[in-house]
This record gives sequence, C-alpha cells and structure tokens, in this order.
Amino acid sequence: MRWEVAFLPTELRPGTPLTIVVDVLRASTSLVTLLANGARAARVLPSVEEVLRLARQQGWLAAGERGSLPPPGFDFGNSPAEFTPERVRGQTIVFSSTNGARALRTAARRSRQVLVGALANLTAVANAAASQGSDVVVVCAGQAGGQQVGLEDVYVAGRLVGIAVRWGAELADSAQVALACSERYDTPLAAFAASAHGQRLRALGLIDDLAHCAATDWTSLVPRVVRWTRPLRVAAGPAS
Repeated sequence: MRWEVAFLPTELRPGTPLTIVVDVLRASTSLVTLLANGARAARVLPSVEEVLRLARQQGWLAAGERGSLPPPGFDFGNSPAEFTPERVRGQTIVFSSTNGARALRTAARRSRQVLVGALANLTAVANAAASQGSDVVVVCAGQAGGQQVGLEDVYVAGRLVGIAVRWGAELADSAQVALACSERYDTPLAAFAASAHGQRLRALGLIDDLAHCAATDWTSLVPRVVRWTRPLRVAAGPAS
C-alpha cells in the first residue's frame, strides 16, 4: 500500500486505483457537511449555467461559488454553515465551484474510485482508503482553477498521510512532503491563516468559514463518486 500526494489535479495519473479529493476551503468540507446533514446526493457540474438549468429542470437546489461568492440565482454559496439539516435534508444539491468541482471531475476521469476528504471526516476517510489495501493518491484541489498549489490542501493531505502511516503505508516523496507540511502547523487555523486562500476568505468577511472548515472529525461519513456519468453523483454509499 503506497500513498502519494498530487499537489495539483493535473498530476494525477490515469488508472489510479483510489483517490481522495481534498478542497478543504471549502468544496470538500461543504460536500461532507451537506451529506452528513441529510442531503440525498450532490450532482457536480463545471459551469454555473449548467447548475441553474439542471436545478430548474429537476426541482433541485443550486450551490457553489465563483470568486468565492455565490452566483446569482443559487440557493447556497459554498459556506459549510449554510447546509443545515433543515435546508438540505432529503434534497439533491447541484454543485459547482472553481477548484473542488474541477478536481473531482479530473479524479473521476483518472481513478477507479474517488472519495471526498476534509478535516470534517479526516479519520474516517483516511481509514476507509487505507483499509482497502490499495495504492492511494490524495489529490489537492489547489487554487486558480487547479493551476496553483494551495497550502491548506497540502496540510490536510499531510494529516491524511499521518493516519495512513499507522496502517503501515509506504510513503512516496510527495506524501512525505505533505506530512512535513502538516507537522509545521500547530492547528488547522494556523495553516489556513498562512495560506493565500485562507487570507482571501478572511478579506471577504468569510472568517466563520475558516472555523467550520477547521472542525475535525465531527462525522464518520465518507462521500464518494457513486455515478460517473455527467453530472457526477456524489453520495454516501458504494459506487455503481
């Protein structure tokens, strides 16, 4: 069992057995949150226009962001706190974001199994991947549409790798780099504060999102891609 980290989605090789996609600020945290709070599923699409069209056609709810803010006509932005049980229970959410949605689509094209990871489900998703005994790549969503490395995602990748070590995982150099990064910061909020994306969210007045995304191991739910045709379907359950 060998663990690697792809610091950008484009680094992921085709045919990877298992990936964990991480966009801790904020898409993967939001996906974990909405499913943990009772949403039926999330359908992931690349464009705002497609999200709005499908939501209207199906009577679903639209969620996501562009430039860190909710597009006009969306029911939700990309703030985890918005996805309360009262608003999402039993609902299907159509979702798009600048970085996380792109990383999920890339992983779905290049991997045989895709899990969604965040600090919210850190131990659960790491154990779910490690227990399968296959090689694992943690995919960091990054910034600027997946063109720039995001410190916050590398930090979470390192935290995941730290759990995999307890399972006896062999670490590629990339995994060791991520692990060293995670050990540099005493808390998630310290890593977020050092990251460009964390600083941007703070400047936009979204400081509460940082606290929500830093909350660790509050759920054992592990979202995964369960339908690979467009739009991707992300839910809790076996792939089909």
